[in-house]
Amino acid sequence: MDEPPAEPPVGGEEVNPAPPGVPLITQTFGNISGFFAAYGWYIVAGFVIFSFVWKNLEEKIARFQRSIEDGRIKKDPDTVNRMEEERFNRLERLQKEFDEKAIIRKAREDEIAAEKAEREKLRQTLKLPDMRRRKLQRLAIPLLLERKRALPVPSNVEALLNEANTTR
Repeated sequence: MDEPPAEPPVGGEEVNPAPPGVPLITQTFGNISGFFAAYGWYIVAGFVIFSFVWKNLEEKIARFQRSIEDGRIKKDPDTVNRMEEERFNRLERLQKEFDEKAIIRKAREDEIAAEKAEREKLRQTLKLPDMRRRKLQRLAIPLLLERKRALPVPSNVEALLNEANTTR
């Protein structure tokens, strides 16, 4: 009935060694779950009590700060006037900045709308009956806009425009 003890494998190694770190992880998990098993309800109760106390305490702190501010106002009423003036100055400055940005945005929108209208007008004036119309429109509209801005004009586009004007 006595069985002889199992002989260790050759080389002194175990057959299935455990991966490193697993015992540490399981031990840590066991410690944390044991702590919550022993003290979990106390933690929940403490959190509930703390939330009620904090809610009431927060209201009392706010009331206390308001009473201190009221005392300062009664002591020196000029501070209220100064604070109101600072607030109105901040509001006026913000409104002025907003108005400036709105004017810039409106000017940009007007510029874009004018350029779109000019392009559409150029498209209407460059309607040609043949297939060259699309190519000419694609080349001529930027050309005419460049002329307006006094930029150099490529020579092949100039020739196409001259040819289109003579065929009309």
